[in-house]
Amino acid sequence: MSETTTVNREENEKPKLLTAYDTWGLIVAAIVVPTAYSPSLLPRTWIIQGLVAGVVAVAGYMLGIGLHMLWTAIMSRWGKQISELLFGVAAKAPNWTRHHQAAAWTQAGAMLLLVVVVALSVLGSVSQQREQARELDMAPPGPWHFLGTIPVTLLVWLGLVMAFRVMNLWAYQITELLEHTPLSSGTKSVVSWVSVILALVLIAGNVVPYVGVTLAERYFVERNDSYRQDIWPPEVSERAAGPGSAISWDGLGYEGSRFVADGRTAAQLEEVTGRPATEPIRLYAGLGNGDTMEERVDLIVDELVRTDAASREAVLIMPVTGTGWANPVAAQAFELLYDGDTAIASAQYGVLPSALSVVLDRNVAEGPSRELVTAISQWWMEIPEDERPELYIYGESLGTQGAESGLMSMWPAGVLPDGMLLIGPPQGNEVRRWFIEERVDGSPEYRPEQPEASGIRFAIDADDIMVRAEDPQWGTEFRVMYVQHPTDPVVWWSPALLYSTPDWLEEPVAPGRMDNLSWLPWVTFWQVTADLSGAAAVPEGYGHNYADAMVEAWVAVTADPRTSPEEIDSLNDEFWALMEQQGPEKGHVDELNPADGSEMQVNR
Repeated sequence: MSETTTVNREENEKPKLLTAYDTWGLIVAAIVVPTAYSPSLLPRTWIIQGLVAGVVAVAGYMLGIGLHMLWTAIMSRWGKQISELLFGVAAKAPNWTRHHQAAAWTQAGAMLLLVVVVALSVLGSVSQQREQARELDMAPPGPWHFLGTIPVTLLVWLGLVMAFRVMNLWAYQITELLEHTPLSSGTKSVVSWVSVILALVLIAGNVVPYVGVTLAERYFVERNDSYRQDIWPPEVSERAAGPGSAISWDGLGYEGSRFVADGRTAAQLEEVTGRPATEPIRLYAGLGNGDTMEERVDLIVDELVRTDAASREAVLIMPVTGTGWANPVAAQAFELLYDGDTAIASAQYGVLPSALSVVLDRNVAEGPSRELVTAISQWWMEIPEDERPELYIYGESLGTQGAESGLMSMWPAGVLPDGMLLIGPPQGNEVRRWFIEERVDGSPEYRPEQPEASGIRFAIDADDIMVRAEDPQWGTEFRVMYVQHPTDPVVWWSPALLYSTPDWLEEPVAPGRMDNLSWLPWVTFWQVTADLSGAAAVPEGYGHNYADAMVEAWVAVTADPRTSPEEIDSLNDEFWALMEQQGPEKGHVDELNPADGSEMQVNR
């Protein structure tokens, strides 16, 4: 029995989970599968590519079934008239399901076609993937690298088709329960499918998120309660959890502990730069340091007072990402520029990764980050104006949403920070979206030009940043810079990719993107969604990896006079020397650690 007969129940038979596949569906799936192997923003691993191809194949398969159903309905009702009109002979459309041997051979051939097309798509995509990898300074994959996509594609396709068949069987059983009601057969079918869809929405909207979030929270809470084995509580009072601090080391959590412990000391800064340095202030309040965000923010303000942060040259507010991550690369670059005469403050609001946090609550970062920015800016405004340190805000990924929200909270008071740096902002950020919509006519979305006198600028890489830095019209009162790579899926992902072409795919090709990158309904959404999984696992300067632009970005935002190529190269040399033994997941902080390892924190 074909899939179409199963869907229509024309023979009033109970659907089966194990039955022949629809020929039309297989043929259309084979036609659309090659589109899944077209390039997107980043190269894909064989597993990710297989998942995308499988999802695209299922969409093609269901489209084929729909076309088959439409063809059957048309020929059943008007087949005789159409045949007479076209051929002058009354005839009916052939019903392959009644010619079992022909149907079996046809379906076997269609299945073989699907497998062959997938294999050819793999081989055809290798050259494109290799070219894209070379463009992004990545090792190009070999021809065999993607052969693993074939079984992954077929398994995903088969699994989703089986899921649809379970739904079909479920709907059939509901129809049977309605057998003795006065409803017509068509109404029964509609009621059955509406019931199935509502049940799936209920499960997908409540049960799955609850179970998924519960498991995720359990994992990430455990991770947050663990500490890297090579770090210890700081021994300098300028750090949170150091001598005299009201913030406990045990409450900082995984991200907070390494942010506080990492980073170079004044002596290490002097050793690298040869210039006098001040001991940098790094403050962080983790979930274990207060039951509410308000309590944690109050602790941070108290720590700013305790460490005499008001006497520093610059203060930086760093809203964190979903897990509590505050980028140590951005912090180190900022401290380098001011030779340590800085105070950096941050506070944690959750443990879930940004992507999951946004799915659960799109505005999850706004409230907590607004509290942090508002409280620190109020402390800052209480300092006499001629004695105030410079004030900056930094946001990355989901942290940019919080930074924007914090800026909006300051705006009504008529007080603005000296600058704000926003790295890799998600597409959904409302403030960024407004700037892009109001951009100068003719400028592309990936680099939206703003009015000359505006304090807002967009840049795509380190070189582009320095062009903005030398613009005398930019930000006479305060500077805001967005840095967004054309190849960063975090920046360009949007649910609207499912059904509409974004501006950035209709404009001239941006640097780093493939020339043949184009929008396809359904396909592009899943490709860019898949790109998110490896967004940061790419060389610096591409995807969601912005480390190579940090020095230039801070030079631009702070209006640092060191803008010549020689000065920038020197700063970058110093920066990478400081970062050599530290980074997002590694580092050693010898001068902050106890002399012996007896107090070393281990995973708890």
